[in-house]
Amino acid sequence: RSSNYSDRPNLVTTALFGMDFNTAFLRYGDAWRLHRRFFHQSLKVDSASRFVPMQQSKAHQLLRGLLESPELYIDHLLQYSSSVIMKSIYDYDPLTTNDHMVYIIGRPPANSAPVLTIPSWFPGMGIKRNGALCREWAKDWNGERINLRMGTVLITMEERRKCHSSMIFDALRKTEQKDAAPGWLQCLKGAAATAFAGSYSAGSETSSSALTTFLLAMILNPEVQEKAYAQINAVVGEDRLPTLDDRSSLTYIDAIMRETLRWNPVTPLSIPHAAVNDDIYDGYHIPKGATVMTNTWFDHAVLAMFRQALIFKLSVPKDEDGKDVSFEPEWAAGITTIVPRIPGMDANKLEELINANA
Repeated sequence: RSSNYSDRPNLVTTALFGMDFNTAFLRYGDAWRLHRRFFHQSLKVDSASRFVPMQQSKAHQLLRGLLESPELYIDHLLQYSSSVIMKSIYDYDPLTTNDHMVYIIGRPPANSAPVLTIPSWFPGMGIKRNGALCREWAKDWNGERINLRMGTVLITMEERRKCHSSMIFDALRKTEQKDAAPGWLQCLKGAAATAFAGSYSAGSETSSSALTTFLLAMILNPEVQEKAYAQINAVVGEDRLPTLDDRSSLTYIDAIMRETLRWNPVTPLSIPHAAVNDDIYDGYHIPKGATVMTNTWFDHAVLAMFRQALIFKLSVPKDEDGKDVSFEPEWAAGITTIVPRIPGMDANKLEELINANA
């Protein structure tokens, strides 16, 4: 049945804003299957393990940034998530958030609405002018600088120099361009640009958004933070940093990350799908071509209610009689600093812990 909902609705704003290369918005067909193959061959579970050392190195960079300037935690999280994706897709290593490639993909598409038959000069039709601007930005995602990165990988391969694993490298190594199907190279660029852009902008900022939600959860649930710290101390100690090799022993930490994704999913309504053929589901007739939205947040919330598996249980304060205490929520400036758990933690101590994992 799932194959019947593999299609996407025909969103007229997709082409208007230059996002017709994006894997998430492709209609089901040959191009979509080719995109999926690129992702699958490089990012499936048994292939993604080769990126672990790189991810560990990027995590260390994140810790250094948080220690040196904790007030810039949002920037550090964005830098971390974007650099991991860029390295695994293009073997490109941005050193700062001011990197030009990061700047290119950090420009968000404008808001869209289906008012497309009115001329762009008409008052209120800024959507069309914004669309033209976004199409220019989309050209950057698939344009000269992206071609330059692919060219660098090709030259490295031709000179038989060592090339780090990446999605671009895998695809170019496995397929001779002269033998490739029509549109193969453009599909490769589109798939790479999807991951590239989706890592940093794409509205939700995916990985960095989940990490920001994790920080919020730890602030709202200090007892969970205490229990997590106790488990890390028991398993890892204070002489080194945890690695993915410790994951099987850090069951509570793993549960916290899963609960973070359940508690506030990055895409609460997922991505629109479309029915390939007519279907009957739970007594409802779903006609061919109908747009289907998945309420991910609701599904996760109901599942947790039945399983009683909530880790983040936010409670309302009670008075002596057990009645709810009314309170007025107030806006705050947000997180102002991040304090290390280990007393006396400084840059030198952090480097000692990082080197202990080497």
